[in-house]
Amino acid sequence: MTDDEQPRVICLPNAAGNPGGFDDDIYGNCVECNVEIHWRPHAPAGEKICLPCYLKLAKPDDEIKITPMVVNEFIAWLATQKKKP
Repeated sequence: MTDDEQPRVICLPNAAGNPGGFDDDIYGNCVECNVEIHWRPHAPAGEKICLPCYLKLAKPDDEIKITPMVVNEFIAWLATQKKKP
């Protein structure tokens, strides 16, 4: 990727009856297959692609980044899931 290219943001497809994990998620469609997806409001600018499409198109030298905010949100969410019976 060159410096002027926007990254592709890997997003999760919406599950039937369970659209997203957070109340403030943003919704849209995958640029490859048009499936409905969701992402966090602080996600970087760039095309949004669903995880299945990314896995089909990924190259071995693709650079993958995750923001500290996403890591912290995931850790907090995971802690709430461990407490459920």
